[in-house]
Amino acid sequence: MNPVKIIQRDFSVFPVVHLKIDKVFVDNVVEDSTIASAIINLGKSLNLQVIAEGIEAQKQNEKLLELGCNLAQGYLFGKPVEAVEFLNDILFTTDQKIKIAKN
Repeated sequence: MNPVKIIQRDFSVFPVVHLKIDKVFVDNVVEDSTIASAIINLGKSLNLQVIAEGIEAQKQNEKLLELGCNLAQGYLFGKPVEAVEFLNDILFTTDQKIKIAKN
């Protein structure tokens, strides 16, 4: 079977809508934005939303915004939390909090 057809088939079943910039490239984006810029331009040319992973500093966020990356995740925005904690903090009011039994 032709590998190109396999890839085409997989993309039609699981459409790609995001392209992620790995934390490795985000770590040094302020000093050298070459790779991040190339990933952002590739994403734009393919009509994909580009998301930067692992942003820990405001200067990284500012540089990525300047380069045209408008989606981001990382400790700068918040630490990882359990799903129940997320739901309680983000979605529910005080009287709607989910109660779970702790083992």
